[in-house]
Amino acid sequence: MELEELKEAWAALDNRLKKNEKLNESIILEMMQSKTRKLLNKVIALETIATVVAVLVMLLCIFHIFRNHSLVEIIFPFFFVALCLFHFFWGNIKINGLKKINLSNNVGANFYYMNRYSIQLKRERKIYLYYVLIPLIIVIIVSFTFAPHTHMFGIFIFPLLYWTHLLGTSNYHKNIGLIIKSLEEIRELKEE
Repeated sequence: MELEELKEAWAALDNRLKKNEKLNESIILEMMQSKTRKLLNKVIALETIATVVAVLVMLLCIFHIFRNHSLVEIIFPFFFVALCLFHFFWGNIKINGLKKINLSNNVGANFYYMNRYSIQLKRERKIYLYYVLIPLIIVIIVSFTFAPHTHMFGIFIFPLLYWTHLLGTSNYHKNIGLIIKSLEEIRELKEE
């Protein structure tokens, strides 16, 4: 009789342990999803801030263009309007891609969107390096040579744009790595 009672107690304990294990796994999964959601929201917030700053800079440049009538004085602001328009549309593309990440759905799709975002950042860096920096130097030289008083405009605008870009870039790589690591852990937990 004692052997059967012992077997029943052992089976009941085994069932409780299995339920606790499933509960613990679901709690860990929930914590990982929460952590990943916070990191993702941080990246989206940084992208949104950079896009809003680009719009504000663009409005300031347009105001400067309408205030000045000399062609040389508006070359610099025109360049920044074009840059800000590019940044606005490119930023919205990146933000929309990040918003497609849904942690409760397929982890593979989330990896796809994070890797796509990482590739977009690499392309953005190349675009800024090759297609923005060189023309910017030429525009600065032309503007400073023919209209030295317009340099004040660039002194305030360029660091603002560059700061938002650096702010995002330094945090993006760290956060992207953490998000991908969390997604891998979530995938492992869901596979078990």
